Amino acid sequence: MVAETRSGKGPWTYEELSRRTPEDHVRREIIDGWLYIDGQPVDDPMADVVSDSATPAHQRVVLELAVRLRSYEDAHVGQTGLSPLDVALGDHTLQPDVFWVPTDERIEHPVRVTPSFVVEVSSPSTRRHDLVRKRRVYEQAGVAEYWFVDLDANRIERYSLGPDGSYGHPDLVSGGASIASTALGAFEVAVDDLLPY
Repeated sequence: MVAETRSGKGPWTYEELSRRTPEDHVRREIIDGWLYIDGQPVDDPMADVVSDSATPAHQRVVLELAVRLRSYEDAHVGQTGLSPLDVALGDHTLQPDVFWVPTDERIEHPVRVTPSFVVEVSSPSTRRHDLVRKRRVYEQAGVAEYWFVDLDANRIERYSLGPDGSYGHPDLVSGGASIASTALGAFEVAVDDLLPY
């Protein structure tokens, strides 16, 4: 592991990471040239990082959204993706929990089409990583909409790109309400269908 304070651009590229690691489904991400495993900064791509495994609530949200987005594909041009699938956003490589790319052409690995919709589901080990680092990358890459499903606060934070190209303040949507995507048009979900019982 390494210290959290980092300035400047780090040495990592997707090509270098691919060359030095097996396809083992470890969540390795590159932001500003720095390498993260499960949201924790590392120097070694094979570092043994202690992280929390996904909770049943986390997996339920991911599965529910994936099923609904897959159904949405039937009437709309686009494809659903799930972690662990690398998404290249410029010099950054992330693995969103759930995402939507607006193309019906075959997507390759890594995905090089900017998603129009991304969802991250909270977990203790990646909360700051998702809300600070990854949100910034999604915003800068032009991801039109980012949902952070906060299992601790029992709500969804919806970030939508404004005319100035920034997310601004999120819409906070709690149980008892529905959340409609600003990027996908007809995609809407009852929050109670996603949040833990």
